[in-house]
Amino acid sequence: MWKHLFEPLQIGPVTVTNRLGFAPNCPVTDGDLTTGVFGDDSVAYYAERAKGGQGLVIIGNSRVSDRTPYFPCVDPNMFDDRNIPWLQKIGDEVRDNGAKLFIQLFYTSWGRTTAPQQSSMYESEVPLTIPAPSSITNATQGVHLAEMTTADIHQVSEDFSNAAVRAVKGGVDGVEISLHHLMLHAQFFSKIYNRRTDEYGGSMENRVRFAIETLRRVRRAVGNSIAIGYRVNARYENPADNSLEDMKEIIQHINANVEIDYVSVSAGGGESPSMSAPMGYMAPGYQMPDTAEIKAITNVPVFGIGSITSPYQAEDALEKNQCDLVLMVRQLFADPEFANKAREGRPDDIRPCVRYNYCTTRFPFRVGCFQNVAHGREKKWGIGTIEKAETPKGVMVIGGGVAGLEAAVVAAKRGHYVALFEGEERIGGRLRLQAKLPLQYEWGNLIAWYEHTLRQPNVIVHTGERVTSQNIQEIIEEQQPDAVILASGTSSAPDGFVDGTNGSIPGWESEMVLRYEDVLDQKVEVGQHVTIFDNVSNELAIGLGTLLAKMGRSVSIVTPYKALGTDRHTSGNFRDVLLVELLDQPNVTVHAETYVQRIEEGKVFLANHITHGEAVEPAEEKTDSLILINHFESDKKLLDALTKSELELHVVGDALGYGPIHDAILAGHRVGRSV
Repeated sequence: MWKHLFEPLQIGPVTVTNRLGFAPNCPVTDGDLTTGVFGDDSVAYYAERAKGGQGLVIIGNSRVSDRTPYFPCVDPNMFDDRNIPWLQKIGDEVRDNGAKLFIQLFYTSWGRTTAPQQSSMYESEVPLTIPAPSSITNATQGVHLAEMTTADIHQVSEDFSNAAVRAVKGGVDGVEISLHHLMLHAQFFSKIYNRRTDEYGGSMENRVRFAIETLRRVRRAVGNSIAIGYRVNARYENPADNSLEDMKEIIQHINANVEIDYVSVSAGGGESPSMSAPMGYMAPGYQMPDTAEIKAITNVPVFGIGSITSPYQAEDALEKNQCDLVLMVRQLFADPEFANKAREGRPDDIRPCVRYNYCTTRFPFRVGCFQNVAHGREKKWGIGTIEKAETPKGVMVIGGGVAGLEAAVVAAKRGHYVALFEGEERIGGRLRLQAKLPLQYEWGNLIAWYEHTLRQPNVIVHTGERVTSQNIQEIIEEQQPDAVILASGTSSAPDGFVDGTNGSIPGWESEMVLRYEDVLDQKVEVGQHVTIFDNVSNELAIGLGTLLAKMGRSVSIVTPYKALGTDRHTSGNFRDVLLVELLDQPNVTVHAETYVQRIEEGKVFLANHITHGEAVEPAEEKTDSLILINHFESDKKLLDALTKSELELHVVGDALGYGPIHDAILAGHRVGRSV
């Protein structure tokens, strides 16, 4: 099935068993967010990706000095000797599971915050200024960039070599130097951020001098016993900065002046979508064409990355000679057993990353995955921890949204006999609807995975069979379950309850008031002039507005918040991509900090959320259809009927109240393990 994926690869003195790797990313420490020291959780986290079959694991974002600012979460401190024995433990576990361990050393600058150094949580005397090639204002992070002296530059190179020595003492197989995104060395490469006029600025050779000095110092310090490589952008985001051709020249210059074992190619910087590629932005493998250009001018292995979510995509990149090893991050968050499942001929069993980018919203906490809730909990819930039940039960799951689906999957893995009931003709709950929205089709990939995974001999899925308080007893008598999991979710309430006014919107009974579910299922007619009231502020209203605008409707979105998509679980990059698509439509308006005060036939009255219409008269807006996304209700009658029964009952997800997708999946997973 695979010609290239499972071929070994020589990287300097190191041989990896296959062409798949866990890319450097925001790491997991032991939960103490003040020290940056690894712990048992870190060991389990990295070992999980090796257990899953990847040939290479790279620890990311490892700080070489206390002067480099923290990411919003604490990165491992490789200036701290306490991490040496922990690296030894991580390396032992990774190698015991057939992989090799590299560590990425970095010194960040632009785009990072000094908030941790400012906090009283940290006992530190480090400067609150951030070293940079030039002093340039960065208002977005509110930090002070201080131009480095020559002595500062030499000290940073020494910090890298000292950190590399610690890494070697920790038994790593390779060290990667971060020259990518907008880390410190990458800023020196930049034609924009590097304004220096000394030997570290101006010409390409001068701008690259710092990186070459650092790489040479690291090589001298650790010798040839381990692999040494670097990570670099294929191009810079700003078209006035380094192009692909510029970066090819830089890479050739570095490789001609330093002994290098590999080059890892990335993209983006700061908060750009190119770095995190949210749902709907770029296609899988979008970075590979640039990577192929760099591979063509190098004589060492080249690592590629870029939203790879399928072994077919990885095989294709290798077949086209675009890279020598395929790195993944988010896909290995979603399913760390990617390589094993591919090797065993089970690619459809791989849980696909849908690029929701929930993982990027977790700071300052550990990186998480909304669908693989074992991510970051590997010590407790890692590979092989779902145990068979001593006595299999008959488990009835009511509701085919993600909470019910996750509960059914886990319960079935434990050997229970599962009967799942879903009122609609297809499972998926609210994600089934959102998959119909522009740029959000990847939700459908997750639904398809659940459909595939539930095709088991001990699972029966009943679609188009709605369980209600009227028929629940009949169904229970027919199914005779030992336990019931209520995951019936919520649906839009038509009354337009608004917390700010402590009541329903006057006029909500009008026929022009529609539920978003009915709109997306095409159960109702939508007028030409549409108003959407969004009191949830996630990706739903943005997508619905875009869909209707593309259908030729005139769309007005009203929100009481300062902007659309402000929900803390919605990734900023995902929101921005959706907003660009929405605002690119000529027939869309947005009213922020505004709410619907009352409804009359053919029009709505809008009031400022701050003044509540007292300072100015409410604005009148012509409307043929008003879609309310602001209040959701669960089926309390069904819950009451089940509560009166003597069955083992578990209530999960939105059946308890509307909440984020991650919480629903987490609750379903917990119940699946405990039922």
